[in-house]
Amino acid sequence: RDALAAALADLRASTARILDAWHNDRPLALASAFDYMMQAGYVMGGWHLLRSALVAHAKLDAGNDNPFYTCKLATARFYCESVLPKAAGHAGAVGTVGGLLEFAEAWL
Repeated sequence: RDALAAALADLRASTARILDAWHNDRPLALASAFDYMMQAGYVMGGWHLLRSALVAHAKLDAGNDNPFYTCKLATARFYCESVLPKAAGHAGAVGTVGGLLEFAEAWL
């Protein structure tokens, strides 16, 4: 839960940066779009897994011994520990695309 909360806070900050860029520096907003979308995808994946983990936890607490629920909890933990942190790397790139905007279109 804590990992997802931190990732969501980063996504909110990235959303504010990209909206500001959209109004003030459209090329910067467009250059940031890939990293913003990747960040959002990792966060949304974590959100869906957390929702399913909460259901699994409730099922286990109610006495259900289906191994699927134990596996779901392990999957959610793995995602939060090993995959979700990638969102932070993309967050750092939103609005700070470095020299990309200096590239001539012909270089691309």
